[in-house]
Amino acid sequence: SIDLASANWVAPAGVGSIIGGALEEQPIIFVTAVSDTSLDMSASFAADTECVAFPSADFSANPDFQIGPQDVSFEVSGYSIPITGLQIAGGFAAEAQSINDLSLAGQIDVRSIADLIGSLLGVTDPDEICGLLVSFGATCTGCTDGTTYCLDVDVQDIPNEPSDAPT
Repeated sequence: SIDLASANWVAPAGVGSIIGGALEEQPIIFVTAVSDTSLDMSASFAADTECVAFPSADFSANPDFQIGPQDVSFEVSGYSIPITGLQIAGGFAAEAQSINDLSLAGQIDVRSIADLIGSLLGVTDPDEICGLLVSFGATCTGCTDGTTYCLDVDVQDIPNEPSDAPT
């Protein structure tokens, strides 16, 4: 399981730790298949939510890996959270029970999480959300559709520990 609340949120500036701390469930990342050259992993935010399978990663630099970029959507606290271009990287510790230097990056469109933000901050309009984020030191950036409603996410040094994979 990974602890996003205790991770180093490089981006979005000023609000990453709030996002991590607001999560009711912490994600679980688990290996589904491994060979000398490839690694398959999936993730879930809780044992009772659907798992997201990532594309096979190049594992030729064992124990290091990088997955993605891939567009994914996670079910978190009853909300669907799409992440564009999610990348996960790290290296397995010698005992293969934890991941060293675990990081993730991607982009979240605030329009897709307006209801979640509204439940936390009372604001659901994307322009108001982006304006409010500026007061925390974060800035909405360009999305793939040309609008400026996206938050770049960059989370480094993510603490993690062994856990049972969801069934």
